[in-house]
Amino acid sequence: MNKRDLVSSLAWLSVGLFIIIGSLSLLEIGSLNRPGPGLFPLAAGFVLSLLSLAIAVKVLFMKDKRSLGELWAESNWHGVFYAVGSLLIYSILLEWAGFVIMTALLLIFLFRAIEPQKWKMAIGLAISSSVGFYLLFDRVLQVLLPRGILGF
Repeated sequence: MNKRDLVSSLAWLSVGLFIIIGSLSLLEIGSLNRPGPGLFPLAAGFVLSLLSLAIAVKVLFMKDKRSLGELWAESNWHGVFYAVGSLLIYSILLEWAGFVIMTALLLIFLFRAIEPQKWKMAIGLAISSSVGFYLLFDRVLQVLLPRGILGF
């Protein structure tokens, strides 16, 4: 772990605290017996904050002390832009193409572009993941997913 981990853990800590504050001030928490809409975000923000704080404390007591310039030079920025761009395209085309197709295409792209995997691995994981998530959310949990041009 290094300073990148410290910076990212502090960023996630701030996100977690933001979620906690938002859920406490904007949503009804309820109780464990009768949970309100703010209980899950509060718990998620609390867990996120605790884990981020644990990583930050661990990094502070480590001996790896590189400069911020060294850390930025080692960053994989093209991967970040690929991920954000592909998610933007995914959100635009999701309704038209449907959940299964767009999720499979997104995962294939991410498996190949960010941390390149072999084509067989990328296609197999993407198809099995998108079909698995479709079965879980559409069939088991009965969440309405975009059907798209093929109707599934």
